[in-house]
Amino acid sequence: MIINLNLDGRNYITHNEIITVPEEEVKLSFASSVYILGTIVATVSDGEERLQFKLTKQDKEIDITDFCKKAGRVEITVCLTVRGKVARKWQIEPLCVREIDGSFEVIPEIEELKERLERAEKAIAEMSKLII
Repeated sequence: MIINLNLDGRNYITHNEIITVPEEEVKLSFASSVYILGTIVATVSDGEERLQFKLTKQDKEIDITDFCKKAGRVEITVCLTVRGKVARKWQIEPLCVREIDGSFEVIPEIEELKERLERAEKAIAEMSKLII
Protein backbone atom coordinates (compact mmCIF):
# COMPACT_ATOMS: atom_id res chain seq x y z
CA MET A 1 0.00 0.00 0.00
CA ILE A 2 1.30 3.41 -0.92
CA ILE A 3 0.18 6.46 1.04
CA ASN A 4 0.34 9.43 -1.33
CA LEU A 5 1.33 12.73 0.26
CA ASN A 6 1.18 15.97 -1.71
CA LEU A 7 3.42 18.64 -0.21
CA ASP A 8 1.87 21.57 -2.12
CA GLY A 9 -0.82 22.28 0.48
CA ARG A 10 -1.03 22.75 4.22
CA ASN A 11 1.62 22.17 6.86
CA TYR A 12 -0.41 19.29 8.34
CA ILE A 13 -1.19 16.48 5.92
CA THR A 14 -3.90 13.90 6.55
CA HIS A 15 -4.68 10.61 4.84
CA ASN A 16 -7.46 8.06 5.16
CA GLU A 17 -6.02 4.74 4.11
CA ILE A 18 -6.32 1.71 6.39
CA ILE A 19 -3.55 -0.81 5.79
CA THR A 20 -3.05 -4.40 6.91
CA VAL A 21 0.55 -5.46 7.52
CA PRO A 22 2.37 -7.81 6.69
CA GLU A 23 0.15 -8.58 3.71
CA GLU A 24 1.20 -5.28 2.19
CA GLU A 25 4.30 -3.14 2.12
CA VAL A 26 3.71 0.31 3.54
CA LYS A 27 5.32 3.10 1.57
CA LEU A 28 5.02 6.85 1.62
CA SER A 29 5.05 8.49 -1.79
CA PHE A 30 5.74 12.20 -2.03
CA ALA A 31 4.68 14.59 -4.78
CA SER A 32 5.01 18.32 -5.32
CA SER A 33 4.66 20.68 -8.23
CA VAL A 34 6.16 23.50 -6.15
CA TYR A 35 9.14 22.03 -4.28
CA ILE A 36 12.18 20.15 -5.55
CA LEU A 37 11.94 16.73 -3.94
CA GLY A 38 15.74 16.42 -3.83
CA THR A 39 15.69 18.98 -1.02
CA ILE A 40 13.17 17.04 1.10
CA VAL A 41 14.13 15.02 4.20
CA ALA A 42 11.54 12.74 5.84
CA THR A 43 11.93 11.57 9.43
CA VAL A 44 10.00 8.51 10.64
CA SER A 45 9.85 7.61 14.34
CA ASP A 46 8.00 5.07 16.46
CA GLY A 47 9.28 6.24 19.83
CA GLU A 48 12.09 3.69 19.90
CA GLU A 49 13.62 3.95 16.45
CA ARG A 50 14.09 7.04 14.29
CA LEU A 51 15.25 7.10 10.68
CA GLN A 52 15.77 9.90 8.20
CA PHE A 53 15.30 9.53 4.45
CA LYS A 54 16.50 12.03 1.84
CA LEU A 55 14.25 12.04 -1.20
CA THR A 56 15.65 12.38 -4.70
CA LYS A 57 14.08 13.34 -8.01
CA GLN A 58 14.06 9.66 -9.00
CA ASP A 59 13.31 8.08 -5.62
CA LYS A 60 10.15 9.69 -4.24
CA GLU A 61 9.02 6.79 -2.04
CA ILE A 62 10.18 5.55 1.33
CA ASP A 63 9.42 2.13 2.80
CA ILE A 64 8.10 2.31 6.38
CA THR A 65 6.92 -1.32 6.62
CA ASP A 66 9.32 -2.12 9.48
CA PHE A 67 7.79 0.68 11.57
CA CYS A 68 4.34 -0.86 11.04
CA LYS A 69 5.13 -4.31 12.43
CA LYS A 70 4.62 -3.50 16.10
CA ALA A 71 1.77 -1.87 17.96
CA GLY A 72 2.18 1.81 18.69
CA ARG A 73 2.31 5.18 16.98
CA VAL A 74 4.39 6.17 13.96
CA GLU A 75 5.18 9.85 13.56
CA ILE A 76 6.33 11.34 10.26
CA THR A 77 7.87 14.77 9.75
CA VAL A 78 8.92 16.14 6.37
CA CYS A 79 11.31 19.07 5.98
CA LEU A 80 12.33 21.14 2.99
CA THR A 81 15.99 22.01 3.40
CA VAL A 82 17.83 24.88 1.76
CA ARG A 83 21.60 25.10 2.26
CA GLY A 84 21.34 22.69 5.18
CA LYS A 85 18.64 24.66 7.04
CA VAL A 86 14.95 23.81 7.41
CA ALA A 87 12.91 26.19 5.22
CA ARG A 88 9.52 24.50 5.59
CA LYS A 89 8.20 21.68 7.73
CA TRP A 90 5.17 19.42 7.34
CA GLN A 91 3.70 17.30 10.12
CA ILE A 92 2.03 14.22 8.68
CA GLU A 93 -0.94 12.80 10.57
CA PRO A 94 0.47 10.06 12.82
CA LEU A 95 -0.27 6.43 12.05
CA CYS A 96 -1.63 4.15 14.77
CA VAL A 97 -0.54 0.53 14.53
CA ARG A 98 -2.70 -2.12 16.22
CA GLU A 99 -2.08 -5.82 16.51
CA ILE A 100 -5.10 -7.93 15.61
CA ASP A 101 -4.76 -11.75 15.65
CA GLY A 102 -1.06 -11.68 14.76
CA SER A 103 -1.44 -9.14 11.95
CA PHE A 104 -1.01 -5.42 12.21
CA GLU A 105 -3.45 -2.79 11.08
CA VAL A 106 -2.25 0.73 10.33
CA ILE A 107 -4.85 3.47 10.57
CA PRO A 108 -4.70 7.27 10.62
CA GLU A 109 -4.70 8.67 14.15
CA ILE A 110 -7.97 10.55 13.58
CA GLU A 111 -9.74 7.25 12.85
CA GLU A 112 -8.33 5.79 16.08
CA LEU A 113 -9.61 8.82 18.00
CA LYS A 114 -13.05 8.53 16.40
CA GLU A 115 -13.27 4.87 17.46
CA ARG A 116 -12.26 5.77 21.02
CA LEU A 117 -14.88 8.51 21.13
CA GLU A 118 -17.59 6.11 19.92
CA ARG A 119 -16.62 3.56 22.61
CA ALA A 120 -16.68 6.28 25.28
CA GLU A 121 -20.09 7.52 24.12
CA LYS A 122 -21.48 3.96 24.24
CA ALA A 123 -20.07 3.44 27.73
CA ILE A 124 -21.61 6.72 28.93
CA ALA A 125 -24.97 5.75 27.42
CA GLU A 126 -24.83 2.37 29.17
CA MET A 127 -23.91 4.00 32.48
CA SER A 128 -26.72 6.54 32.18
CA LYS A 129 -29.21 3.66 31.67
CA LEU A 130 -28.05 2.15 34.97
CA ILE A 131 -28.50 5.43 36.80
CA ILE A 132 -32.06 6.02 35.58
